[in-house]
Amino acid sequence: MGRPMEESETTVEIAEPAELSSRAALADEIIRALNDRRIGITLQPVVMSGTQDPEFFECQLRLRLTDGSTLDADGFVPAAEELRLSKLIDHRALELAIELLRAEPTRKLALKVSAQSTKDRHWTDALEALTGRDRDLTARLTVEVTESIAVADMGSTARFVTALKIAGCRVALDEFGAGYASFRSLRRLDLDMVKIDGSFIENLSGHDKDDDFVQALLDLAHRFGTETVGEWAGN
Repeated sequence: MGRPMEESETTVEIAEPAELSSRAALADEIIRALNDRRIGITLQPVVMSGTQDPEFFECQLRLRLTDGSTLDADGFVPAAEELRLSKLIDHRALELAIELLRAEPTRKLALKVSAQSTKDRHWTDALEALTGRDRDLTARLTVEVTESIAVADMGSTARFVTALKIAGCRVALDEFGAGYASFRSLRRLDLDMVKIDGSFIENLSGHDKDDDFVQALLDLAHRFGTETVGEWAGN
């Protein structure tokens, strides 16, 4: 089972978002940051549990403020989703990921998308346009969908996953187990990987119920031939 390491490749100064408390101000800042190319990504390695070698890298969003400080994804992505700006951010993240895949031919990346993008063909159209249908690029990109999103609209998610598989991407289900609809997700979706929710992983070997639940999720994923990643795993 793979697991993300705690360290990121890039160290950033995280800003307090107090000055962006107004929804209107935050929306304006997000749009300006997109126009100014101040939304970027840093990479977090996901390593194999046995060797500790990086298997792939998760793209983590960052927004650089005009004063030079930085907001991590938790500081602006939830607000962007409420303000229906997620699709714009998803498109920018895709552009950055494809640029990096082109620049580094051996790099493998994972990129999370919002609920808005799973229901919109524009994202998969952009994937096709940016990659030029180059399977060498798409084969090294894993697209992550959160389980709660999948459960909320399984039909749209299934169509999105199918489009991704046709394009040659791998597909992962994030926060696996948190939605308590894991069997339905695995049965309906053609997944390559599931990422077990970190709230269960962090308590392993300390809470029997968590241990049993994680083992049940592992057994379920293995029965479907799906790879597993444990979120929030320490060393």
